[in-house]
Amino acid sequence: HYIARRPFASKEFKKLQKQKQHFDQIHNLGQELVANYLKTAKEKIDHNKLRHESLTLALAVTDEVTRLKSKYKSFAIPIVHNMLIDVGIKKRGACKDWAEDLLSFLRTTERDFFYVTWGEANPKKMTEHNVAVVYPKHATFYDGLLIDPWRTSGKPFWIRVKKDKHYKWNPWDYYGIY
Repeated sequence: HYIARRPFASKEFKKLQKQKQHFDQIHNLGQELVANYLKTAKEKIDHNKLRHESLTLALAVTDEVTRLKSKYKSFAIPIVHNMLIDVGIKKRGACKDWAEDLLSFLRTTERDFFYVTWGEANPKKMTEHNVAVVYPKHATFYDGLLIDPWRTSGKPFWIRVKKDKHYKWNPWDYYGIY
């Protein structure tokens, strides 16, 4: 009852909730990167360095996704956003834009444990989809996590490449590995 009588407190609470969600996303993605790395690791590694790099990468990804969501002015339904691009109302924000901009950013990050590359599904078809993929340097593309904020209209979203039931992913060889 106390918060309801103080509107500024309610606003502060919502702001704190949003910050908590952001930090939870960073933590969860960082943990997923570590787990994914260790799942395929064959040699001893410095776990502290791996955790540090994974959290740093997770922070970079979530912050960049937030920045791109604001830049693209993404909203609830990604397919509608694509239609607005098709008719010229919006300029960017299709899946290929998310992949391109996110990967351009990630290419500049220093990484000892992970590669980043472009993933594609259904190339040259109406259902084509593009994402950024982060995978352990000792593993393959298919062992990685795909980062797909287009699917969730600008919220960080990731899933293991092999576990995505919506698309069959392959590396886009033209892009390369970084």
